[in-house]
Amino acid sequence: QYRERSEQTIKQFDKRFDQLQEELNACKNLNEKLTTYIRELEQTNDDLERSKRTLLDSLSTFETQLNRALEQNALLENELDEKQQLTETVQRLRDETRDLREELDVLHKTNTEKALSATNTSTKGTPIVNSSRMKSILSEAAASGATPVHDSTLRQGLANGHYKAPSSLHGHINGISTPSTPKPPSLSSATDFTRIVVPGSPSSSTEQQL
Repeated sequence: QYRERSEQTIKQFDKRFDQLQEELNACKNLNEKLTTYIRELEQTNDDLERSKRTLLDSLSTFETQLNRALEQNALLENELDEKQQLTETVQRLRDETRDLREELDVLHKTNTEKALSATNTSTKGTPIVNSSRMKSILSEAAASGATPVHDSTLRQGLANGHYKAPSSLHGHINGISTPSTPKPPSLSSATDFTRIVVPGSPSSSTEQQL
């Protein structure tokens, strides 16, 4: 009986040992799996932390770029406003320039008309020497004994366009040779004539005494 009991007890212990061995093996396998899982979790955690740092860096860079873009946008808005103001100013200046040009054209036309009318008024009744007949006028004046006119004076007057011919050349200028007007007798010739006509007057005797 003791032997049978001993054998049964041994068999029970063997079974229990086998069960415990199986449980130990299962625990080892589970431990290995958990260890692997923990390693994977740690790796994943490291990856997540790395991604987080990268994301934070990217976010910081994006914020910096966003701030720069906002500043550039503000500058562009200011430049756009200034450009709009400059465009309005340029348009206003163009309008003023056009108005001033029109006024200058009107004033220029008015001054030109006034100058032409003044020139026409001043030249109406004033004999003008024709440049093509300058030499013939001088030769005819010299031949008729008229007052000599210098060639330089005549050329200067013709260049200016308003040379006034002397009265002694009026006939020559118009193409008609008119006799020169005789000069009035001077005071001395009139006195001599009085002496001759009235020889017996008291003044003649007084003059003879002088």
